[in-house]
Amino acid sequence: MTTKLIIPSAAALMLLCSLHANAQTVVREKTTTAVPETTVTAVEPVEAVGTVTEFAPDTVVLRTEQATAPIRYSVAKTIEYVDETGAPVTREVIKAGTPVTVRYIREGDRMLVNRVIVHRTTTAAPAAVTTQKTTTTTTTEEGRRHHDRDKDKDKDKD
Repeated sequence: MTTKLIIPSAAALMLLCSLHANAQTVVREKTTTAVPETTVTAVEPVEAVGTVTEFAPDTVVLRTEQATAPIRYSVAKTIEYVDETGAPVTREVIKAGTPVTVRYIREGDRMLVNRVIVHRTTTAAPAAVTTQKTTTTTTTEEGRRHHDRDKDKDKDKD
């Protein structure tokens, strides 16, 4: 009877040993590489309304109601000059005293203008002109004597 137990026991032992010998340990590694983040920021244009104090091909100086001192803007390589309706105008219409709106973006420490909107200058209606005509008559002594003499002649006729 011992032989009957030994064979199945030996088979079970071999089975257990073979399972352990064939068993594999799986190690999963996750490798991550650090990639620097690239942030893309959309730059929204900003508008400033004021009066031109200085205008050059590469610079616009604007006096606004909000700022105490005039503000200097750089002009972009491609710039658009328009009137209030959006119709193109030439840059020659812009001179000191012209009311404008500048559209710009910040580029580092510069404010880069890419659009200038020229506003119509409002001129006051001319004041009503009143013409007053005054007539002055001057009588001299000699003229008075002739006048008095003519009066006397008219009385004598009556």
